[in-house]
Amino acid sequence: MKEVVFAKFDQNEELKKLLFETGDALLVEDARNDYYWGRGASGKGKNKLGHILMEVRAELKEKEEKKEKENEKEKK
Repeated sequence: MKEVVFAKFDQNEELKKLLFETGDALLVEDARNDYYWGRGASGKGKNKLGHILMEVRAELKEKEEKKEKENEKEKK
């Protein structure tokens, strides 16, 4: 699942921008009927999708930073 989510945001600049705009916020899948991917009705679900989104956000930020550093090196 993580690979699919990564590919989705990596390929779509608009979605990537929206994900980056969340900053360092805790991301929660507000699926009241899903205790695995979401928080569930009680709020005690595993929120696996939220965790994946936060991991992908961090990995994409790192990738963007590396790309920027490479571009700076090429300019010199």
